[in-house]
Amino acid sequence: MLWNLTDGRAYTAGELALSANISPQSASNHLTKLIEADLLKVEKQGRHRYYRFARPEVAYAVEAIANLMPVKKELNTKASFENGDIQFCRTCYDHLAGKVAVDITNALVKQKYCN
Repeated sequence: MLWNLTDGRAYTAGELALSANISPQSASNHLTKLIEADLLKVEKQGRHRYYRFARPEVAYAVEAIANLMPVKKELNTKASFENGDIQFCRTCYDHLAGKVAVDITNALVKQKYCN
């Protein structure tokens, strides 16, 4: 659920449960604990409740933890792009992320626009 929130948007508990492949009840329990820990905040719009990170540092911490994941030796491109191509091209708060962002950065470095 936390990884899904790194795109900077707010999601309902149902959407987050679906993304994590868990029951809505389980998602609700986890979301309550994350709010109590001041990692998430909830915004009410009509009868809907939307969850997002309480502050940008939480997203940075989630991304830092994701960097600890073991590197796969072989990339299965079909599996990589099944979640709405989020790994291919996405944003994360104040920066681009995913393969497209890496390609753009590499091109800028190659053309000596940045180092």
